[in-house]
Amino acid sequence: MSNFRALAVVTATLEHILQDAANQAVGQADVRVGTPTAKLAENGSPLINLFLFRVLPNSQHRNDHFPTREGGANQRARARLPLDLHYVLSFYGDAAKFEPERLYGAAALALEHAPGLSVAAIEAASADAANQPALTNADLAAEGRAIAVEPEQPTLEDWSKLWSVFFQVPYALSATYVVRNVQIETQDDPGPPLPVATPEIFAAPMGPLQIRSIGPSEGQTGPAPWGGTLHLTGIGIARFGNSLRIDGDPLPIDEDAIVGDTLALTLDAALFGGTAPRAGAHQLEVVAAPVDPAMPERLRRGSNVVAFAILPVMAQVTAATGPGSGAGLRSGTVTVDVDPPLQAGQSATLLLNAFGPGQLGNAAIEANAPAAFPASQLTFAFADLVAGDYLARVDIDGFASQPEVGSDPAQADFGRITGPLVDLS
Repeated sequence: MSNFRALAVVTATLEHILQDAANQAVGQADVRVGTPTAKLAENGSPLINLFLFRVLPNSQHRNDHFPTREGGANQRARARLPLDLHYVLSFYGDAAKFEPERLYGAAALALEHAPGLSVAAIEAASADAANQPALTNADLAAEGRAIAVEPEQPTLEDWSKLWSVFFQVPYALSATYVVRNVQIETQDDPGPPLPVATPEIFAAPMGPLQIRSIGPSEGQTGPAPWGGTLHLTGIGIARFGNSLRIDGDPLPIDEDAIVGDTLALTLDAALFGGTAPRAGAHQLEVVAAPVDPAMPERLRRGSNVVAFAILPVMAQVTAATGPGSGAGLRSGTVTVDVDPPLQAGQSATLLLNAFGPGQLGNAAIEANAPAAFPASQLTFAFADLVAGDYLARVDIDGFASQPEVGSDPAQADFGRITGPLVDLS
């Protein structure tokens, strides 16, 4: 990287290149650096005017470097700024002798032929006695790379706006060029970097590893009930030695879960390291098996991250009812055993839908605050519900338990919702 003098060195290097080209095109031609003026056209002398009229951050390399300060504002690296330098070249001389055209042609070919601003050209401009002491300690050449120069193609409207900035200066034959990715940085010392605690290098083959679907059955996407099976399909996921990362926590894959090219994960506490997770949304990725057993888990390659949801399951529903405020109404409590248990910060709602013949009415009842978490048994207090049977479901954070459906093809209720029911009569 270079110090703040890099911009001046670029201008000086362009001046050198253009001066050589001007000398070949027109005798006694000169190169001037600065804003165009009205006198340049009046004098009629052969001349190329070089003016840096705009400097912009280089969008391609703007975020290449790491943050220069830590969270505590301590400096960790030098501040770096990549810039694009926009120049306008104006050509003057005797129009009868076609001097502006000859100067432009020679300059355009010189900039097209050169491989950008070469290291040799930068060194020559920096060491030129005419540029001293202004460019003393300039270190752009030390980067050891050529800097790209390319012509721009402004529209007629762009030219009008640009020359309107030059007050009372008549337009002259001109061209614009941009010098890209001139990087400058501060020269302060951020101090020594942190030492490497454990110098280790690990390598692993890069094979395909992708999850394509995750759901309650193979190829299906959707939530799965607690105690059910979560099926994963994809590429490279069903390999021995692979592991899981659920919500950022590393977890092993049981060999029995590998079924051909798919994974069938039983949603139980064992899958989550012996602790039941909360119902609701989670994130999962498959982590490739390490070639070296000593490779830390954080360095192992992971698949894409996918979302899945665990639906709560009602193990048992009981009701304690009493008379309501009117005939045919009931009040009381409904107790629900829920799995996985309700965790702190979660909300639970009991959804009741009238189920008896001709019976109408629905209710959504918030759970009473449990005495402690995790809570595997929840109590819901209700008042003045019409007596009868209700289809009951428990909703935790927007994820409701599934109803029971008739599964015997020989029965009349096959494929129909049958429960779970709670009697509030």
